[in-house]
Amino acid sequence: VVVNDLGCDTNGAGSSHDPADSVAAEIKAKGGNAVANYENVATIEGGEKVIQAAVDSFGKIDVLVNSIGILQDRMIYQMTPEEFYSLLDNNTKGVFCTTKFAGILMRQQRSGHIINMTSDAGLGDVGASNFAAASEGVIGVTRTTARDLGRYGVTANNISALARTRLFPGTVSEMRSATLGVPGSEAR
Repeated sequence: VVVNDLGCDTNGAGSSHDPADSVAAEIKAKGGNAVANYENVATIEGGEKVIQAAVDSFGKIDVLVNSIGILQDRMIYQMTPEEFYSLLDNNTKGVFCTTKFAGILMRQQRSGHIINMTSDAGLGDVGASNFAAASEGVIGVTRTTARDLGRYGVTANNISALARTRLFPGTVSEMRSATLGVPGSEAR
C-alpha cells in the first residue's frame, strides 16, 4: 500500500508527514507492506509521482483509492470565490490527477479498480456549496472514468460513506453545529 497524505489541516493549510507515516507504520505492524508518500495530489505532478511511487515500490498498481478532501464551510452568501475554488481544486482535481496516471497503467495492464470516496453533500447541504460541487464533480469524473476504462477491464466506483476521520472527527451534526452554529443540521 502506498499511503499518500499531504497531512494538511482540514481546511487545506499546512502539511505534516505524521498522518502518512503513522498509517504506514500501522499497516506494517499488522504484517502488511506500506510506503508513506506526501505528494500533493491536487497537482498533476503530485498525482503522477504518487502513482509512480506505487509502481516503483510494488511493480504495478491494482487498486487506486482516492479519499481526498478538505472543508471550508460557509454559507453561500458569505463564501469567497477562493473558498469555493479551493475545494474544487483540491477535492475534485486531486481525483483527476491520480486517476489520469493510474488509468494509463491500468488500461495497459487490462485490469484495475478505482474507488473514489465522495459525499452525498451534492444533494444539498447547509453551508457547503463548495463541498457539494466538489463531491458531485467526483461523481461525474468517476462515472466517466468507468465508461472510458471499462472496456479495458478497469472498474471505477464511488463510495459515499460516513466515518470518523481527521476531516470528520465526530458526527456530521456535531461538526455542523461546531463550525456553523447550526444545531441539528442534516447529515451527509
